[in-house]
This record gives sequence, structure tokens and C-alpha cells, in this order.
Amino acid sequence: MNSVDQLGEALADVAELDGQAPGLPTRVLSPHQAGEMDLAAAEHAAGEFLRALGMDLGAVHLQRTPARMAQAWAQMLTPRDFTFTTFPNEEHYDQLVVLRDIPVRPVC
Repeated sequence: MNSVDQLGEALADVAELDGQAPGLPTRVLSPHQAGEMDLAAAEHAAGEFLRALGMDLGAVHLQRTPARMAQAWAQMLTPRDFTFTTFPNEEHYDQLVVLRDIPVRPVC
């Protein structure tokens, strides 16, 4: 199960509580810790990508580039583990909650 599925299940569990969550933290693992990442396949794909662009992977300075690319993307796309906490919603608020200063890394 990947981290998105884990988060979905955790949120579904919270939704089932209908605002009555006791405030206990829920831990969500990153996909790397959940064992879902295949770095060998990513390295192979990076090599194919570079070859498709006409790069000579036999050149000394490019030999480890596919591995570096796979590691870089894995690190960049792996969220840190986090613990989120829910609180009872006794006032039945249904408004948007705004959080600030959350680091975002767009990759488009």
C-alpha cells in the first residue's frame, strides 16, 4: 500500500468518527518506508530517457547519471513522514482551515 492509499484510509477512518476523533495522532509513512519504490527500474528508465535524448551513457561523466537521476527524483518525490492530529469538532465548524508556511516543490 502506498502513502496516498494510507492517507486515504486514515482520512476515511477520521471521517467515520464524524468529528468525534479523540485527538490521537495518526502516523503516515512515506512510500520509501512502505517499500513501494523501485530505484532499479527508475534508474533503468532514466538511462533510457537519456539515451532517447542522444546522450552517450558510455562517456565517463555520464555513467552514473541515471543512478543520480533516480536518487534525486526519489528524494524529491518522497514526502517526509508526518503525524496529523484531529480534534473534536464540538462547535461543528464547516469552514476552510488555512495553513501557512508549508514547503511546496512543484515539478511541472
